[in-house]
Amino acid sequence: VFIKVKNKHFYRPNDANYFKELMKFCDSIEIDSEQLIKVAREELIKEEDPTKRTNKRTAWVRSMHKLDQKTFYAKRNNTNNRLDTNFTNLPKALMNEIKAKNGLLEIDAVNSQPAILANLIKEKVNDDYVQDAINGQLYEKVSKEMNWTRDKTKHGIMVIFFSPEIYSNKLKKVLLELYPETMKYIDNYKSQNGYNQLAILMQKKESELYIDGVLDKLYSLGITAISKHDSIIFH
Repeated sequence: VFIKVKNKHFYRPNDANYFKELMKFCDSIEIDSEQLIKVAREELIKEEDPTKRTNKRTAWVRSMHKLDQKTFYAKRNNTNNRLDTNFTNLPKALMNEIKAKNGLLEIDAVNSQPAILANLIKEKVNDDYVQDAINGQLYEKVSKEMNWTRDKTKHGIMVIFFSPEIYSNKLKKVLLELYPETMKYIDNYKSQNGYNQLAILMQKKESELYIDGVLDKLYSLGITAISKHDSIIFH
């Protein structure tokens, strides 16, 4: 069941306030469609894989079309409770252009997913993972071991966290050496509950923190803002 307002949609009456706040945010910014198209073209040229470039183009055009036509949506995801809007999956380059155009700032949590996991398992493991994750040192420590950039390490760790327990590569072997109890716990949890359930559990906790916590508090204070998973974007 969804409620339709002209050409703007939000799903389920329970999401009405999130839709209202999204509309307030959208009314407070200017979206330059022509400039977004220009940025998209410049970014797509950088993609060497033709298939990925085509898929990106399709998704980006769809996102920009919704913004241009003012077809907005805000709904809590049934699986992980995340708040999905026009902006949550908007490509970073396009979001950066909108932020620059409107003087928006974005605050995100460093090391968010590893720290959430650390808090979920801190009573169950006894290696250095919890301390490294909560102190924001995990990516740096693993990057040094792998001789990788921080971004590459972050992506690699997320792949391991969200892959089946049988998945294995060089990075996972390093993680097993650094954090044996944690990695064993993660693999056992996936084996017992289904490999995707760990990711869903972490995303639910993320939503509890950033949507039910931070974003709802900002709305109660009359502050216009949107969330993008573990970040908040505001004037």
